[in-house]
Amino acid sequence: MKRLLILHVFGALLVTIAQGATSFELAAKATNQVGVDLHRQLETSDENLCISPYSIDSALAMTFAGTDGETRNEMARVLHFPNDGDVPASFFALQQSLEQMSAKTAELVKDFEKFGGASEPITLNIANRLFAQKGYHFREAFLLLVKQNFGGAFEPLDFVADPVAAAQRINKWLADQTRDRIRDLNSRRRAGQDNPARPGERTLPESAVGE
Repeated sequence: MKRLLILHVFGALLVTIAQGATSFELAAKATNQVGVDLHRQLETSDENLCISPYSIDSALAMTFAGTDGETRNEMARVLHFPNDGDVPASFFALQQSLEQMSAKTAELVKDFEKFGGASEPITLNIANRLFAQKGYHFREAFLLLVKQNFGGAFEPLDFVADPVAAAQRINKWLADQTRDRIRDLNSRRRAGQDNPARPGERTLPESAVGE
């Protein structure tokens, strides 16, 4: 029976083991726990399973930063976030660590080539963005926090009036960030009016990891 669970934070975990607790430990631990939870839910056969918990957790961590009350408590429980921890700062530290690891492989490859080893460095592309309903007011403090800690730009789209165009725009952004490895992720149903009671509230956090 073959089962494959890919955790994109393996580099961060190795550093954590070597150096002990660091500022990104919160994000790394939570992401791995979410990955295990997803694996248990999605594993239904003997076939291989490949998931990216880092992408999922990063996207939801952006929205978690803007929550409060019961919503925050429920998200913290599912995502394994402590209510008293600085989640955004921890994800910022984790992303920096992963990007540094990717950069270091380029240097290592030069040495490996001398001995006939691997000639291709690890290429890691991490991109985050918030797609929100056009005309809906978001607090500037929240938008600034997301930009500073996740590098997530804010882009308003009209999900209500033109859900098809909104989905196409998000799909194009994902395809560009992942070198066409992820395409057509968002359907009209997801981006459209699937909640008539609150049609003005539309926020789709996206996190893309390309290799």
